[in-house]
Amino acid sequence: MFGFSKQTKVKSPPPPVGGTRRRHPRVDALGRVFASLGGGQEGSVINISLCGLLLRVKRGLTPGSSYFINLLILGQVAVVEALVVRLLTRNDDYMAGIEFVRLSNQDRETIHSFIGPV
Repeated sequence: MFGFSKQTKVKSPPPPVGGTRRRHPRVDALGRVFASLGGGQEGSVINISLCGLLLRVKRGLTPGSSYFINLLILGQVAVVEALVVRLLTRNDDYMAGIEFVRLSNQDRETIHSFIGPV
């Protein structure tokens, strides 16, 4: 996917029997959801679900590191505490798999309103 050559990831639990590891469906968000991680680090959200997102960034993130991420969704800001679970690299681009660790009910509703019924 995306032609990325190197992958670094945090050890995650095995997928459920007979299914995928994803607990919630992902929705394409490219150009519609934006992320800020602080320190000038911003990214484009490729896809998002109620439990995480795929983020394209210009600087690598360390798998296992945690961030408070500000998401701009439908004109509203949602703040999520998140963990980098994997990182794909290609030249100067990075794709980070992000898992939400903690978010408020209001922020969950903001994300849910973007995703729609699942």
